[in-house]
Amino acid sequence: MTLSDFLGALKDNPYFGAGFGLVGVGTALAVARKGAQIGMIFFRRHYMITLEVPSKDKSYHWLLSWITKHAKHTQHLSVETSYMQHESGRVHTHFDFHPSPGNHIIWYGRKWIRVERTREKQMVNLNTGVPWESVTFTALGRNRQIFFNILQEARELALKQEEGRTVMYTAMGAEWRPFGFPRRRRPLSSVVLEAGVAERLVDDVKEFISNPKWYTDRGIPYRRGYLLYGPPGCGKSSFITALAGELGYSICLMSLSDRSLSDDRLNHLLSVAPQQSIILLEDVDAAFVSRELRPTENPLAYQGMGRLTFSGLLNALDGVASSEARIVFMTTNFIERLDPALIRPGRVDLKQYVGHCTHDQLTQMFRRFYPLEPTSEGERFAKCALTAHSELSAAQLYEKKRYGRMFRVAIGKNHPIALNSVELVEELLRKEEKFPCRGDMAGWTEYRDMRGLGYGPFTEEGEKWYKLRAVLNKRMLHPKDAAKYEDVVNGVVTDFVERINYLRKMSTTGDLVPDISNELYRFALEGISRILFETRIGCLENKIPPETQEFINSISKMLTYGSFAGVLPKWTRNFLPLWGRYIDGWDGIFKFACKLIDNKIEDIQRRLDANQEVEGEYLTYLLSNNNMSKKDVYGSVAELLLAGVDTVKSSITLCSFG
Repeated sequence: MTLSDFLGALKDNPYFGAGFGLVGVGTALAVARKGAQIGMIFFRRHYMITLEVPSKDKSYHWLLSWITKHAKHTQHLSVETSYMQHESGRVHTHFDFHPSPGNHIIWYGRKWIRVERTREKQMVNLNTGVPWESVTFTALGRNRQIFFNILQEARELALKQEEGRTVMYTAMGAEWRPFGFPRRRRPLSSVVLEAGVAERLVDDVKEFISNPKWYTDRGIPYRRGYLLYGPPGCGKSSFITALAGELGYSICLMSLSDRSLSDDRLNHLLSVAPQQSIILLEDVDAAFVSRELRPTENPLAYQGMGRLTFSGLLNALDGVASSEARIVFMTTNFIERLDPALIRPGRVDLKQYVGHCTHDQLTQMFRRFYPLEPTSEGERFAKCALTAHSELSAAQLYEKKRYGRMFRVAIGKNHPIALNSVELVEELLRKEEKFPCRGDMAGWTEYRDMRGLGYGPFTEEGEKWYKLRAVLNKRMLHPKDAAKYEDVVNGVVTDFVERINYLRKMSTTGDLVPDISNELYRFALEGISRILFETRIGCLENKIPPETQEFINSISKMLTYGSFAGVLPKWTRNFLPLWGRYIDGWDGIFKFACKLIDNKIEDIQRRLDANQEVEGEYLTYLLSNNNMSKKDVYGSVAELLLAGVDTVKSSITLCSFG
């Protein structure tokens, strides 16, 4: 058979013809599909424009609000809860509905725009616990101007919402994030300083802002530093807030004692601070002291500073790599504690003392609160106030006028009532019922339930609390019983006085204790531990025992992360370390406390086995009481310890500083 005959046979074969037809159609469809894909890629590259905005970008939240405004007809939404403040100061909850993750179509600028909001499922922002997101805009055409218009309109919309308000920023990771809701701008006239002080500062800042070319032409770094120093409560921070409102600036709050703050991170944060903002470093004396106090002489002053070094702070403020177009305000109550290198010109260009109220300041404050009263009343008020208190801060006058003897404090979900009067406290206690309403200690009780530990006087409620309180109070509140601890307390006080004298001698001036707050904390912990555990734990020694230091660190860890544990939702515990550190703090507290209690139990048992008389104080009384189990003792002693330290330290601080 020739080749032509073979091909003719195949041509006449119906099976071969059908198969060849299918192959041809399949090939044609594949080519058409590939051509369509190539054509779509070509079309997208040359006739469509795309803009992707990640959630890390500053404009991301602006665009979410813009999308919400223009995508009014979408039925797939996600909610964002915020808090708004009225002119009266009252705060209410506001719900913003944004288009949910997915695709949405928006008509804008005579064009249809596809908006795709995507959310990462595997990765989250470790600082906030929020998943990373991005928004992608796609539009027909080749003109990018439509995206510039969208960004500009979104920015103006965001600024309009903040108009007349001061935005507070806080450092979170390597960026600045808004802290709380924007506050109503505080008028400059509401802060009454000594004559000429406010005017001098305002004029200097405004002159700096209006003359950038003067600095550029002379090769001078365009930045300005200010230091406000003086007694606490005299208006330093209030003035900075009012100044920001006067200038229309925001405020960036930074804590130099943040343990996660390093030299590089500080430099980066100062470089990326929002435009038209004041960087505020409060209480810089608490972060670093003079370099003349060497670590060998005063190791406590150099503890807890994390990775930030003093030279790193100096270079960030006025070094080769420091940023420009920046205004930095620092405040301190003790300027003498600051190193001269920190406050030299270039880092601090203007220092201003803000002291206690003068006669003129008191008169102006009276007129502001009572504008209808005659001038003579203001003069009389100032004279009487200065006669009664030679050193009177503006905060004392303002809080007394604003709150009076009773006021409510909003702290998260809790709104406790504060009483500033002995008579009101007495009246409240006399009217208190047998089982009073207890505070919310959900974080404490959850830990105890998780570890199977007993409740104490601050976590127990109802009848059980009443019986527990009756046992605990018997050897603690009655004057005759409390007098038995006189020798114990005197011994701790004697050691504390000796330690203070030692620290004063070791200081360069011979009379300065660099960190008196830390010393009061150590004194309180030593004293309370001596009463509750019937033994000294070494808090007042020059070198604290390792176990005691670990115990102190556990208390600090529990208190530090306890605030986060009560606020963050439970689903964040799987990937955020805050809850775990909070639990570690409690574990360290109970480990130390239970060990000392167990040692006391063993000592009592040895005496009983030897037919010796058992003598002791408070812990011995609790262990020998039939109404308390060992589990109750563990829980009660741990809670009494924390309450005692806070009470003693706070009371001494108030008495010392008024």
